Amino acid sequence: MDNVLTGEKDVNDGLARGGRVEARFKVTDDFTADLSYFKHNYKDGGRPEDLVRVPGLGRDYPSPDGYSDDLSVYNLTLNYDLGFANLVSSTSYFDRTVVNMRSLDGLLALFPVKPSPLIDTTDSEFYAQEIRLASQGDGPFSWVVGAYADKKTIYYLNTIPVPGFDAAMGINSNDFGAPTDNPYWGYDDLEVKTYAFFGELTYEWNKLSVTGGLRYFNWEQDYKLYASGFFNGAVPSDPPRRTSKEDGFNPKVNVSYDVTDDVLVYAQAARGFRYGGTNTPVPKDVCAAELADFQRNGEDPNVFEADKLWNYELGGKGTFANGRVMVSGAYFHLVWDDMQTQRALDCGFGFRENVGGAVSDGVELEVTANPLDGLTLTAGGSYINSRLSNDVANLKAKKGDKAPFVPEFSFNASADYRFPITSEAEGFIYGGYQYTGERFTQFSPEQSTYRKMRASGSNGVAAR
Repeated sequence: MDNVLTGEKDVNDGLARGGRVEARFKVTDDFTADLSYFKHNYKDGGRPEDLVRVPGLGRDYPSPDGYSDDLSVYNLTLNYDLGFANLVSSTSYFDRTVVNMRSLDGLLALFPVKPSPLIDTTDSEFYAQEIRLASQGDGPFSWVVGAYADKKTIYYLNTIPVPGFDAAMGINSNDFGAPTDNPYWGYDDLEVKTYAFFGELTYEWNKLSVTGGLRYFNWEQDYKLYASGFFNGAVPSDPPRRTSKEDGFNPKVNVSYDVTDDVLVYAQAARGFRYGGTNTPVPKDVCAAELADFQRNGEDPNVFEADKLWNYELGGKGTFANGRVMVSGAYFHLVWDDMQTQRALDCGFGFRENVGGAVSDGVELEVTANPLDGLTLTAGGSYINSRLSNDVANLKAKKGDKAPFVPEFSFNASADYRFPITSEAEGFIYGGYQYTGERFTQFSPEQSTYRKMRASGSNGVAAR
């Protein structure tokens, strides 16, 4: 793509580079250390755009555009065979910087300055450490214990550096809380710390296996928002740093029984969660009345808590016809409490809160068959009935309304045939079909007061 205004050619060229290195060190017969490093770098000069006033693909604005992404991932895994148990330690570090430049020529044309882009810069760092000790042996008891910790920091900087802006406007951006010649300057500063301890114990007796597990988690999020500059209304937005905390226990129970050597049935119950967090502050001067109503109920619009999910499942799997046919199926019942939902305020702003719950019931079935050597046939499908368990006023939804974006029916089928070409080469023929049923994109689509929107079902066919 060319810039017809500046005469630059191929301004949206992109280049991606990357690589991966792995090494294993055998310290002793029982102790190994694995090191890995992954690197990815991408950079382009802009987005392809089709402008009516430019023939074909082209650009006719002068400010630079583009995107860059630099990623590094490191990992050290230690594995030590203690005899009675196996000890594993995994240490990971993730570092990523993304810079996204976007044109603001249309806005800046209203001011006596040279065009400049909006620059978004996101710096992310992530540390993670896990230690796991798993028993070894033939006894009726087996167990796993471990600990986990991580720390994530994300710094998002949003700037509009415009050389000469202060002089042209007769102002000093410093007076508005921003650096010189920055009509807008703001950042989001996020830090998340997590640690957890977990354990699992399994007892096997004849054909029966019983497993119980428990995980304790402790999570803390620290968040700071800042916005300033002439374009921010000339008054800096500098709310206090917000902190959100959560801790608790997640249990798990599983019971399985070998009906025969080829058929197993099981039942399990497990609890999961999704972390809470802090909301972007809502302007008090604009939304004072609505915020007052919300706070009178004893709720804090600055934070939202974790939502919880219980999963109850009954299922089974088996092999038949001398192992050529494999069947698995399950019934599940999900109970979702304290849903994180978005409240939209009449003042034009909004925040996330914990309101409402949902229940889902469903069945899944999958069959895999190998009727001929080299030929694998697979078919599977599911039915899910997901609905609200109570009224949710901020979503304008009633108890029993179907949950959006959850199709009732889905189905897939595939055939894969592999055959030898030479002693060292293999050929294959593959075909697949996937169907996803229709689903609503919002709650309460049947009510006349709401616009009816329904996403149609989708069909996909793949062949190679």
